[in-house]
Amino acid sequence: NNHNAQVEECSQSSNSASHTILIKREGHLNLWHSLMEIFSHTLTMDILDLSSDESTGEPLFETIDEETSQVVILDEAPEGPYFELWGLLAKRPVQRFGNLSPGCLTNVVIPLPGASNPLWQGDWIPGDCKDSKTLSVFVDRILDLFSLSEERDSSAPLTVTLVDRKGSRRLLNQESLFSTLRN
Repeated sequence: NNHNAQVEECSQSSNSASHTILIKREGHLNLWHSLMEIFSHTLTMDILDLSSDESTGEPLFETIDEETSQVVILDEAPEGPYFELWGLLAKRPVQRFGNLSPGCLTNVVIPLPGASNPLWQGDWIPGDCKDSKTLSVFVDRILDLFSLSEERDSSAPLTVTLVDRKGSRRLLNQESLFSTLRN
């Protein structure tokens, strides 16, 4: 009976989400790892949008579900970089698992791990990718989330930041490329 009361409380609560996306972050302070985890989350939700419930034929997740979906972070680590991007496909405020009533979790989604997305796979092998539709959609979503435009004021100063790695995954011909950027 306690379970039934809790289910009733959740269904009447404005806090009840249509989808609960559980996120286990592994690189919360690493810019690259954070971005790859968020990108994998968006790919997962896109896959659910393309997939249908066998009994109803309806998509497992639709754009309209974004308004009532919620990302739940499983760890208690600091937010880290890009934390606001967890709201790309779930508009309710991001929550920590410890702050939720487990009985209120609905349509639980566990996204693909950050390292499983196509942007990360094979990144140590030079590729000749000139255009990526999945990456373009991801960038467009970020621009929309922050109401940003791709257009830039050409009279404004431009800041270029170069991450100078000394070990693995370093940029080949770095000095030549940086010289070209300066010019």
